Amino acid sequence: MKSKDSNSFQTTCKPIFEFSLNHWVAVAGESEWCIDQVVDVISSDNAVVNFMQKCHTDTFKWPSPPALETVHIKTVIYVGFGIEPKDSSLRFWVIDKRGEELIARKFVDYCQ
Repeated sequence: MKSKDSNSFQTTCKPIFEFSLNHWVAVAGESEWCIDQVVDVISSDNAVVNFMQKCHTDTFKWPSPPALETVHIKTVIYVGFGIEPKDSSLRFWVIDKRGEELIARKFVDYCQ
């Protein structure tokens, strides 16, 4: 029987989503997670996002100046959560409670 070279087999993990402009994503940081909006897609693996600051349990705000950073798709822990402006100023935003709980659980899983 002929032996198979271990390098001949490659496993690729494809992400469950693709970056797209204005897409909301939850990204894992070193000590906490944050929600971000994709502002530029660099490649299928990298995007520039605008980070929001967490104010309260479910309230986030746009920092001034904008907090732009390039993130890799592997740091995205959750997508598809509901977020909407808290008022007409569009500075403060709220995330639905279920979405926040799911993101928090995904962050714990990511850190383990």
